[in-house]
Amino acid sequence: MILELVRFLVFIFFVITSFMIILLVLFQDEQGDGIGGVFGGGSSSIFGARSSSVAIKITAFFITLFLFL
Repeated sequence: MILELVRFLVFIFFVITSFMIILLVLFQDEQGDGIGGVFGGGSSSIFGARSSSVAIKITAFFITLFLFL
């Protein structure tokens, strides 16, 4: 009984996290940096001092949650 509840809650959390990632990616401005910008190759590095917006950091947070589920 308790295991089923925990499993259900993890599933719901997984679905919510997935939808948040999709929405955040769709609403971000296109910057043309490509995948290189994510890994520090561009001016919009996620964890850098010059990250272009809070939306990029929030997206990185939700992707990290998604990967650790």
